Parts: sequence; C-alpha cells; structure tokens
Amino acid sequence: MVDARTAEQRRLIAEIERNASQKRQLLADISHELRTPLTIIQGEAEVTLRRGEQPAEIYQDALARIRDSARHTNRIVDDLLLISRQEAAQLRLDRHEHDVRSILREAAETFPRDVALDLPEAPLHAYVDALRLRQCMLALFQNARRHGGPHIAASAREADGRLLLIVEDDGPGLSDGEKAQAFDRFFRGSGASGNEEGHGLGLPIVRSIVQAHDGTVDLADVETGGLRVIVDLPLRPTPRLVANRPEGPEPDPGIPDALNLRNKGGA
Repeated sequence: MVDARTAEQRRLIAEIERNASQKRQLLADISHELRTPLTIIQGEAEVTLRRGEQPAEIYQDALARIRDSARHTNRIVDDLLLISRQEAAQLRLDRHEHDVRSILREAAETFPRDVALDLPEAPLHAYVDALRLRQCMLALFQNARRHGGPHIAASAREADGRLLLIVEDDGPGLSDGEKAQAFDRFFRGSGASGNEEGHGLGLPIVRSIVQAHDGTVDLADVETGGLRVIVDLPLRPTPRLVANRPEGPEPDPGIPDALNLRNKGGA
C-alpha cells in the first residue's frame, strides 16, 4: 500500500515537473518569436524620432515596417489565444449549415497562389463555423506553400457520414520524427522555405479548429512525394460537441466572458 502511494506521488511530481518544463519552453518560444518584430518596431521608431531633416520616404518606409511588424506580432498573439482557448474548451464556434465547397473556393481565391480544387458537383453541406473553417484551410495552404513545391491541391468529399478535407503538396514532405512534432507550437520542419513568412503556429491552429469541431487531423506521405493533411469532421454536431462547446461569436479579445456584454443585451 505504501509502495503504491509512493509510486503515485512520484508520478504526480514527475508530471508537475514536466508541465513546468513545457511552460518554461513555451514562454521561451513566445519570447523568441516576439523579439524580432518588436526589435524592428523599436529600431524603426528610433529612425523616425532622429533629429534632422530626412526625406519623407524614409519616414514612410519606417512607418510601413512598424505597421507590418505590429501586424505580425498581433497575429502571433491571436493565434496563441485561439490555441489556448481550444485547450481550455473555450473556443467558441458560430456554427451553421454551409456548403463546404463555397468555403474552400473562397479560401483558394484569397490565397496568393493557385490551388487545384477537386470538389463534388453536388452541394456538400456540413454544420461548421465557416470563418474558422476558412481560417483552417488558409493555414493548410500556407503550410503547403512553406514546406512544399509549386503545386497545392485540395479536395472535399463525404465518406461514411463524415466530411473529409485533404490538402496535398509536392514538396520534400516530413520525416516520421517531424510528423510527430508537426503540431507542436513554433515547430518548423527542415524543409521549410526561408522565403516564406510563418511562425510555426499553422498546424497547431488547424488542430485547434478541427478539434473544436470534434474532428481529427492526420499527416501522411503523398505517394509521389509531398505531404498530405487529412481533416476529418462530423457533418452534424456530435452529442459531445453540443454538450461541451460554447456557441456564438468569439468575445472581444482580452475581455473575460463575465464582463463581455456583446450579444448579452448590454450597452
């Protein structure tokens, strides 16, 4: 009895130490990711504050870089908030019935590179949060562009009462070890292009959105080379999803639910 209690205490201590280590690593990763854009903002602000006459173009260029770096920083923070809300089961879904083909077409049209779509002729209806699903697809397209070659393909179909969304690229793919880490925050595979912007939160965002819909996401090799990402979603809300998932538009960032008056009849 004593040995069992001691073993349980050791297990709990090891778990606490592991969680603390993961939190320290996450804070270090966040600090690293935010340091670059904040350094740019500081440097360009100092340029604009220097005494002496300088051409207007210098100020305009500096302000443009400040704006771009601020947007990049804000995107990192927004992505981390989305992931943390999902992990706390507080990521809200504004779900309605949508033709998924329209969501994929809109995402492909928005993306700055051609995406080969393979969609059914008949409507493909699913009960989803359209904005979140579009965000998910754009993250998958961006991941394919960073890690793949020039070809990106996406398809949607129904299988056994579920929705399958597949995105493929023709790049070098990921090793088995990289696949195991691909959904970790800030992970970048060895085949990532240095010319493409990204901060290692694309696939974690995808997983958060998919899990919020009570779905799964898996990685596989394309037979001819490249990475295949398979998203499997229920076409209709599952009992577990209905019971555990808050509904409605996302509250304003940084405002606790208890204080957020939007959509509650408050002023």
